[in-house]
Amino acid sequence: MAESNCDHAGGDSAHEHLCEAILKVLLYADIFDYPLAADEIHRYLNVPTRLEQVQQALDEAVRRGDIVQIGPFYSLPQRAELAAVRVRRGEISRRMWRRARQYARLMASLPFVEMVAVTGALSVDNVEADADMDFMLVCAPGQVWLVRALTGIMRRMARALGDRLCPNYILASNALELDQRNLYAARELFQMVPLYGFEVYRRLIAANTWAFNYLPNVTMLPPNNGHHPVRGPIRPLRRSLEFGLKGWLGRKLHEAEWQRWRRMAARHEHVGPEVVLAPDRFKMHDLGHGERILAAYAERLARYGLSFPDGGRRTEDGTGLKPGTGLSSAFGPPSAHGVSL
Repeated sequence: MAESNCDHAGGDSAHEHLCEAILKVLLYADIFDYPLAADEIHRYLNVPTRLEQVQQALDEAVRRGDIVQIGPFYSLPQRAELAAVRVRRGEISRRMWRRARQYARLMASLPFVEMVAVTGALSVDNVEADADMDFMLVCAPGQVWLVRALTGIMRRMARALGDRLCPNYILASNALELDQRNLYAARELFQMVPLYGFEVYRRLIAANTWAFNYLPNVTMLPPNNGHHPVRGPIRPLRRSLEFGLKGWLGRKLHEAEWQRWRRMAARHEHVGPEVVLAPDRFKMHDLGHGERILAAYAERLARYGLSFPDGGRRTEDGTGLKPGTGLSSAFGPPSAHGVSL
């Protein structure tokens, strides 16, 4: 069993707890070959603390040899090469972001679409050249399967251009609560980068305040990564399209797509919780992906004799937010997002 020297760092139980929490964050990131900067470690800790305390603990851990620092990035001692991997993937991500923004603008122009956000590896600039461009969409109530049909057409067009477009999570705007509540879902929620529909994004976060119980230090949403919103649709044109699709044609497309996916699901006995086909949501993640991530994380924790992070912490008001924070202050000012959506 690998072990940390946290318990020998001066006997301060609060300090030991922070040291273990830092190690847990690095172990989770290690699954993705992804070293972290100090502010990222602070953001994804499962214990509330200040960045200054995290930096002090990191400096001590580096001196003890518990972790290594290469440039601004921290990783496990045997994984120092990941700093170069992150830089290389960051360059690939910057190129992919240009195309992702173009697709995001096209999806934002589709009828009934109210929010478009980049998710998955691209949201944290950690992709290889052949990676998917993952998106979450929110649409008007009753239109999930019509939007799924339209994005399916876009996906085939993108494939012809050599891109792997993957709008794999579509929610109705009256059903924004995520279907799973675990560390993986909380991380994905707080890592996503909304590019259109910021007010709907605020509602999405407000519908999932349970995630703050896992990640109490998240105080800036969306992540401050410099990605500004894309331009929205030409509204008169979209209103005309929506008017046309509210009739026979829209119902036909909706029903055809819904039945097609139901037949596909019926052919698979065990699709797992990461495939959800319902009137108010479409979710098609890689089969078992989230479960595999959490299993790999549990294995790494066991190797270090650590317990799984607690997601049950709540503050006095029951929201999972730090006292005095309030949900609204988890969002940056409107000017931080380019334009008000």
